[in-house]
Amino acid sequence: MNKEIKYNYGFSLVEMLIYIAILTLFMVVITQGLTAFLTSYRVVKSIRSIESSLIIAGDRIEREIRNSNSASVSTIVTVSDSLTLVNDAGPLCFTRSTDGILKLYRSSCSSLSNYMGPLTMPTTNLRFYLISTSTKQAIRTEMTIQATVNGVVKSKNLYNTASVRGAY
Repeated sequence: MNKEIKYNYGFSLVEMLIYIAILTLFMVVITQGLTAFLTSYRVVKSIRSIESSLIIAGDRIEREIRNSNSASVSTIVTVSDSLTLVNDAGPLCFTRSTDGILKLYRSSCSSLSNYMGPLTMPTTNLRFYLISTSTKQAIRTEMTIQATVNGVVKSKNLYNTASVRGAY
């Protein structure tokens, strides 16, 4: 009556191969989901950055227009990518450089000594429209900021109109 009990420890080769195949499948699904999440996060982050830059630049332009006594654009047809404002502190100039950066100058649009720094990331479109009546003067601003994220081009537009304080 002495029976020998045989215990079967471990896994067979077939069981191990099935386990590795299932584990590999789960890892592929998780990796693809994580990659898609990170890609969409980068796109959302860049769009947020574009919007933030656009809002900051738009607010600065609008504030300077509202605080100025007079405004002029640099062309006769009253549409330009350069705007000169005159306020109590002297002339102030917004201009778009050849590389697309919106720049702000004090006193002169070309003097590097008066350069006050860039306002945004590169703009693809910047237009100032002078709206003038016999009693009022206003500036309409159109600006587009564009960035490339993972090979996809994203852009945002700003349209704003502000009255010049000293033109009433």
